[in-house]
Amino acid sequence: KGKGYKGLGAAMFCDVAAEVGEWGEEAVAELQNQLHEFQGRLSYRQRRKHQREAGRRTRRVRTVEFVQAKAKSWVGAAQAVIKKLSEAGVEHGQVLSIDAHSNGKDRMYMFAAWYSKDLPAEGKLQLRFEYLQDSLPWGQLYERGALMMNSVNPTRFVDLTYHTAGPGLSVMFVFYQADYRPDEIESVQFVQGKALTWGDAAQQVVEQLTASGVRRGQILSIDSHRSGRGNLIISAHYSPELPDRGELALHFNIHTAATWTAVYELVAEDCNYKEVVDLSGCPGEDKKPGFILFYYAGESPLNAVEFVQSQARTWVAAAQSCIRQLVDAGVQAGQVLSIDLHQHPETKMASCTSHFSRKLPARGKLQLRFETQASNSSWKEFYQTAANQIEGLKLEQFVSLTGSSTTGGKAIIFLFIQDRKAGGYAADVPVDRWTLNGTWQTHFEDGTSLWVTVSGNRAVLSGKIEGHWEDVAVDLKATPPVFRAKWVSGR
Repeated sequence: KGKGYKGLGAAMFCDVAAEVGEWGEEAVAELQNQLHEFQGRLSYRQRRKHQREAGRRTRRVRTVEFVQAKAKSWVGAAQAVIKKLSEAGVEHGQVLSIDAHSNGKDRMYMFAAWYSKDLPAEGKLQLRFEYLQDSLPWGQLYERGALMMNSVNPTRFVDLTYHTAGPGLSVMFVFYQADYRPDEIESVQFVQGKALTWGDAAQQVVEQLTASGVRRGQILSIDSHRSGRGNLIISAHYSPELPDRGELALHFNIHTAATWTAVYELVAEDCNYKEVVDLSGCPGEDKKPGFILFYYAGESPLNAVEFVQSQARTWVAAAQSCIRQLVDAGVQAGQVLSIDLHQHPETKMASCTSHFSRKLPARGKLQLRFETQASNSSWKEFYQTAANQIEGLKLEQFVSLTGSSTTGGKAIIFLFIQDRKAGGYAADVPVDRWTLNGTWQTHFEDGTSLWVTVSGNRAVLSGKIEGHWEDVAVDLKATPPVFRAKWVSGR
């Protein structure tokens, strides 16, 4: 079946189903091969059309290669296959197809990508993806996929793939090439140091960053946390694409004190006149409060460093309280040095601390948002997901990345960013043609973010909580558009 959609990205989907019992596994495998061949041929024809319009010569595809990646989550597998394509030297314009599937034996989620270096290279490969996991019927999921494709620049679209994701659930991924912007963070990578002391773990990270050729100004974040086995871990995220400001010359100081407030004050004082890279809490084995400061060698005009702190029963509540305190203190965008999450060793309360200086240049109103990860995944899976989230941000948007182990063998990571779009909106179609149907990301003043999927009068919050709207009032012609309603949970 085929159905066309008009918009910035004309989309067409094709639904082909086969019963294994009727056709046999070999026939189904052959059908899948034909579908992959069709997808690759279609993409190539589209590229040829654009190349002819640009007056460029085309080449035939003689050699097709592939990469495969698997992980314990769909997002992790998608990120892994993108990384393997980049490591294989594949460039934009050379990817033929990306497909999602699963291995029922070990319950791993898998992606495979086919490419040909015979195709003209159109620049660095910077793949992104949008995904949706829902219990919608297949037909409605295809409709949703077509709508998602309409939001993608047609010359940047790469592929669309679906797969079952569990009992009654399906998953959909739209892959596309990101538009190149020289002021965006790209190629985010990470290193990890693991030892029995914080000093040894920190030294490992410094040595790994140096060995990786990281230069001054290219480090985004350094954070300390623990593994489930009690090892002390320090991780660092960096981008070699950021401006090179010379030799790395990275140093660190570790502070301890009798109370957390005292150690916050010590590290705030130590920050003065240093070029601070990051700060992170590192309580010792004796539960004594500790903090580690990473900085570049040389003097800096930074001074008057202060801090705010909060404790709560949940990580989100602690982060929200910290953000409110920063706003109440009159801190502006560009003045936050670090935000750190750590667990109080004795009370097990979630703690959030932010160091800042109001002497730093102000870049407008502070409008912090955060994205969270919370699971029992490995730390390296957390790091890779965070790297993917950071890529595409403008450097002035990135504020801090911090994580902590929690009870039950789980861990959390929070990515704090400066929201540049708060109070505004953007759309590919005129506002008077907007519809509430679709998936929306809502931002709240306390920094939390929530996904809402709307279909008629029904809605699902964050893919889990179902409910409906009452007393709806919508004015899409207002500036900005207005939507008011009461939310009633339950079916």
